[in-house]
Amino acid sequence: MDPRDRNGRRRRTMTEIIAPERPQLRTIPGVELIKVGQWPASTGTWDVTAEDLAAAVRAAQSPSLSRPVIKLGHTDPRFDGEPAVGWVDAIRLSDDGSTLVGDLKGLPAWLADIMPSAYPNRSIEGAYNYTDQSGARHDFALTAVALLGVSPPAIGPLESLRDVAALYEVTASGNQQEGFWIMPKTINASTSVEDVRMNFYEQGPGKDTYWWIEELFLDPPEAIAMDDENGQLYRIPLTISEDSITWGEPQAVKREYVAASKKVAAASWTKNESRKNIKAAEAEEEDTDMELTTEQVTALTTALGLAADADAAAIVTAVEKLSKDTTSQDDEPAATIAARAEHLGMKLIDAAAWESTQKRLGEMATRENTRLVDDAVRAGKLMPASRSRALEQMERGLLTATDLDAMKPLVTMAGAEVGHNHNPDTRTSDDVRESEIYKNWK
Repeated sequence: MDPRDRNGRRRRTMTEIIAPERPQLRTIPGVELIKVGQWPASTGTWDVTAEDLAAAVRAAQSPSLSRPVIKLGHTDPRFDGEPAVGWVDAIRLSDDGSTLVGDLKGLPAWLADIMPSAYPNRSIEGAYNYTDQSGARHDFALTAVALLGVSPPAIGPLESLRDVAALYEVTASGNQQEGFWIMPKTINASTSVEDVRMNFYEQGPGKDTYWWIEELFLDPPEAIAMDDENGQLYRIPLTISEDSITWGEPQAVKREYVAASKKVAAASWTKNESRKNIKAAEAEEEDTDMELTTEQVTALTTALGLAADADAAAIVTAVEKLSKDTTSQDDEPAATIAARAEHLGMKLIDAAAWESTQKRLGEMATRENTRLVDDAVRAGKLMPASRSRALEQMERGLLTATDLDAMKPLVTMAGAEVGHNHNPDTRTSDDVRESEIYKNWK
């Protein structure tokens, strides 16, 4: 085709511009990230508390803290990290506060499609005393979420994750955030912590009950579970073989808070200690355990006049003594009580007589108030329409007899003389000759 038109001018050609196809990104809402309990971590065993989860939520709300990234696996010394394939948003707590939940956003469509099969597990990375870009310090912050394969890294899934990343042409980039990471750890070659938890709820003690695992220990292997119906804690031993998990007999236990000095806190004593002669059968039938907080123990020892380091035996002895003193006062003869009252300048009166007297006094006061208000109405000090309100104010003490006496009449009542001087000393004589006008007549 001739590039010039018939007038000899160069023709304009259209250049075809091909816009790159926008990547398809997806969001997976409401993903559980970590639960309260004991978990293996890269730095050792990590005891996750509800306070840690709450701190992570507060940190995520800081505008100076980057949103946690989503990665394919944790750091491997053979290569410098895995690429970020999204981020975690809307970090929040579950309704019971025992689980950290977030929305996985910005995930490539190919990754979202294969996650249920290729990456069934998740693990978090976080740091304590984390300082953000503004200088604010956070008790605990979530920095990343790693998507894990079927097996934990100890058996070698990172290599398979690398292969999957290469398969989908995902290049390695990004820096690893300092801190620690946690993940499901294998108990043996074929069983992970998640397998144990699933077995507990599907085939173990948690099946058809309201029990749920609070803590899981690996050495010795046992679970601490709570009965959600009554709050009782149980220790349940477990045995893991190549192809099965066997649960032992649950044993009722209780929490005991120990100070950093390893000294047993006073809050750990129970009222069972004061019942030495209770039968074993009764002890099994009755749920008599009682746990007190440190503040409650301090308040109790202060009220009993004991030292701050008083033990359970001293507290029980003081309470028993106080109970005996109270009982002896209740059994004190009436004559002794009357004599003590007279010594203090008081007199005793029967309760029924007191109530009857108070009732009669109230009735007398009502009649007196009615008389005073009616007299004020007749004297023109109050309008008849104000009678009810005046009586109400008299009952409440807002209007007194002195106030009514000080009032001036608002209207002239029938029978009262108007325009006459009632002073007899100034009354004039009826004799015209006594008139000043007659006397001055000329």
